[in-house]
Amino acid sequence: MWRELPYRKKIRLSNYDYSQPGYYFVTICTKNKIHYFGEIENRIMKLTKAGKIAINCWHDIPARFQNIGLDEFVIMPDHIHGIIIIENHKGRQPSKSRPTLGDVIGSYKSLVVYNYSRFIKINKLNNVNPYIWQKRFHDNIIRSKYALNKIRKYIINNPKNWNPM
Repeated sequence: MWRELPYRKKIRLSNYDYSQPGYYFVTICTKNKIHYFGEIENRIMKLTKAGKIAINCWHDIPARFQNIGLDEFVIMPDHIHGIIIIENHKGRQPSKSRPTLGDVIGSYKSLVVYNYSRFIKINKLNNVNPYIWQKRFHDNIIRSKYALNKIRKYIINNPKNWNPM
């Protein structure tokens, strides 16, 4: 009846408030590293419909969360990199109701899947799986201007440096 779940390493900082203002570098990967979003050709990303949906949903994040801004972003064949800015809340929201980084990413992933599923149904592409994301995401709290600029450069150059294996 009860089965023991496998141990999962915690990937977030313990006792860190992921709703506090700051810059966060995130990487979100597709399930099984499937190239849903397109392919790199001549060091340029060529987007699929799913890639276009993922970009549009990324740009919609600030409309869904009043204190969220966006910085550099890139979409790759099987993952995305982006910098999310959690801005100062100016006392408008109690800390328990402020969105966390996880809330923002969860909302983004859901929105991409919802829009992608609608696209699949409209176009009757029954051989495409709408469950495209890995369960987790990777984050890095950006703590200095130097780190921010280094990460921005990494994001911008990611398609040029793409080496799938």
